Amino acid sequence: MAIASSALLFAGILFLFLGTWILVSERSARLRLDRLDAGAASDSEVGIFPKEQSLLVRLLAPFAGRPREAEGGRDDRKLRVRLLHAGYRSPGASVVFRGSRVILVLGLPLGFYLTPLHLIVRESLVLMTTVSLAGFAYILPSYLLDWRTKRRSQEIERHLPDALDLLAVCVEAGLGLIQALARVGQEIRRISPVLAEELELVNLATRAGRSNAEALRELTQRTNVREVSVLVTMLTQTERFGTSLADALRTHSDAMRTRRMQLAEERAAKASLRMLFPTAIILLALLVLIVGLASVQASKILNGP
Repeated sequence: MAIASSALLFAGILFLFLGTWILVSERSARLRLDRLDAGAASDSEVGIFPKEQSLLVRLLAPFAGRPREAEGGRDDRKLRVRLLHAGYRSPGASVVFRGSRVILVLGLPLGFYLTPLHLIVRESLVLMTTVSLAGFAYILPSYLLDWRTKRRSQEIERHLPDALDLLAVCVEAGLGLIQALARVGQEIRRISPVLAEELELVNLATRAGRSNAEALRELTQRTNVREVSVLVTMLTQTERFGTSLADALRTHSDAMRTRRMQLAEERAAKASLRMLFPTAIILLALLVLIVGLASVQASKILNGP
């Protein structure tokens, strides 16, 4: 009975996998035909994506489905913004994200049935385990994306005060704001590649014809870091009103270090309170163990040999 139910569940998952593959392949083919009818395809395109797209994007494209941005939806735009905050600027990043999520949702339960693990689990818990694995696979890419975004933001916040000190030195040496940002990006590339890359993108944006304000505003949108937003506002106001840029940079750098120190002191003050509950549980367990052993020994002594 257990083998028959497992076989039926395996067949159902397999048919679901094949149906999803056919569905997304049909959507991809329909999109390609629409592009060909509109005359958008050229010699530089193969299928839906350009030739410069990576092999991973081409493999995951059938699973990613049709982008919702073309249908006027907001989900794809929000996903692109999240990917941008995590440092993924490639046009195929959203395709990789959606395709990997579909493969994980289908592949993790399927792998559960292909391995002997499903024989270890009780028959009544097989379906629940399958649903749990599918839910975990659906959440995992989003969790990893948020983790990378948080780690990237922390790296920018950690090295931004040092970058501001170097920026103030470059400005005092006679460089302009954008040239100073490019120079600082070259100097801090070894200790913070993420911040150096963002500053280099600001320089490239100004070379492409954007104004300083627009390039700095795009820096805020890419990083989504509060300290960078405050810095961009300060730089914009300084450039507009003609005040001393070096003094403003040093003041802002000192304020960032002071705030970081205050946050560290706040976390240190909260650490003792957070350790109180696990410490109490450990002491309670030790007390129960000691009292239990003492009671056993006392009962042996009182009862005699």
